[in-house]
Amino acid sequence: MGPYRVETRSESFYLTAPKERLTNTAATWSIPAEDVSCVLAALNQIVGQPHSGYSAWLRGGRQITGDHPMPAGDYPATSDGQRVTLSGPAYLTDRAEGTWPYNSIELGYDAVEPLRDALQAVR
Repeated sequence: MGPYRVETRSESFYLTAPKERLTNTAATWSIPAEDVSCVLAALNQIVGQPHSGYSAWLRGGRQITGDHPMPAGDYPATSDGQRVTLSGPAYLTDRAEGTWPYNSIELGYDAVEPLRDALQAVR
C-alpha cells in the first residue's frame, strides 16, 4: 500500500495519502503512475477483509442508505506517463488549512470494482 491508507465505513471508504501523491481538483483526482500498484493494494485490502464495512455492504444487498450517498458511476482513468487521473463520484477533501500533510477522498463501496478495473487498464 506504500504511502496510502484506507479507512472503511459502513457504506464508503476513505483513501488517504500525502498531498504530493494524492492530488485533487473539483472533479478529478490523480496519483503518480508508479503508485497504481499501491492504490490497487489498498483496494484489495478493502475487498479482502471478511469483517469490514465492505463485506457487510455486500451481504446487505449493496444498499446505500447514508446521509450523503455516492451516486453510482464509472471511474475512467487516463495516464500521461507521469500521473494517472481518475474521475467519478467522490467526495474530495483538501485540508489546505494548517500543516495537515494529507489529502483524502471518500468513495462509495460501489466504486471498488470500477476503480480496480480502471487502474488495471492503465497499469
